[in-house]
Amino acid sequence: MGEAKATIGRKLGWGNAAIVANDIDSARRQGKRCQFHETGLAFEDAEAVAELWGVGVDDTKAALAEKVSMGMRDLANQVVAEARGG
Repeated sequence: MGEAKATIGRKLGWGNAAIVANDIDSARRQGKRCQFHETGLAFEDAEAVAELWGVGVDDTKAALAEKVSMGMRDLANQVVAEARGG
């Protein structure tokens, strides 16, 4: 994953944001997804959301990772904030 971040950073630094967006769309079409630990969310976030949704923490982690993978980070953050009472 470090290599991918470095590549994205170089492309953005060169002003190639459109290429990065295309790369991300291509990865999504290929079924590539983030793992929960790559989302920047904490285990405690998943626990809070799991309680709100009434499901297991593993299912919640998978759902949050899917949302982030599909470009819905704002929605994932909103759900976490709601679950934490914010």
